[in-house]
Amino acid sequence: RLHETQRENLLLRTRLGEAHAELDSLRHQVDQLAEENVELELELQRSLEPPPGSPGEAPLPGAAPSLQDEVREAEAGRLRTLERENQELRGLLQVLQGQPGGQ
Repeated sequence: RLHETQRENLLLRTRLGEAHAELDSLRHQVDQLAEENVELELELQRSLEPPPGSPGEAPLPGAAPSLQDEVREAEAGRLRTLERENQELRGLLQVLQGQPGGQ
């Protein structure tokens, strides 16, 4: 019986080590996504500002979207996607932290 308990203990320690490694990896991914989100937000803000010396003309109603508008939409979509991924990773991180042996 003692041998079984020791073996189970070793198995649980191994699983705990794997969970910690996965948690560290997820934390690293969350940090990377947070940094990328900040960079994308800054880039989006810069792209939404009219260039210096520009009259800031409004597009004519019904006119085809300009390349700049399309780029803004693409950047905003990418930002939303990254924010969603970031939120999912944070949720997963919370779940892992809530498991026995989590921090």
